Amino acid sequence: MRALVRSESLRAVVLDAQTVPFVDITAAQMLIDLTQDLARESVDLLVARDIGQVRDLLQSAGAEGTLTDVHQTVELAVDAARDRGNHSA
Repeated sequence: MRALVRSESLRAVVLDAQTVPFVDITAAQMLIDLTQDLARESVDLLVARDIGQVRDLLQSAGAEGTLTDVHQTVELAVDAARDRGNHSA
């Protein structure tokens, strides 16, 4: 992942959360760290599909602003990432 992030062409990562039925506090912290690491490299983390339990755990951990770029489908998340890329070019 780090090598990909350092790539000049990587602008966004889409996490499909549909198959994530549960996260614990360790996984939530990993998502917080990942979001921050990506942001330092000017890479956006976009989340697709339902993340209700993940969002609730992040809220209880005091990091509710971490996963704010959530989309209903993978396709919408990819479209949003492409739109950003077109505006920054």
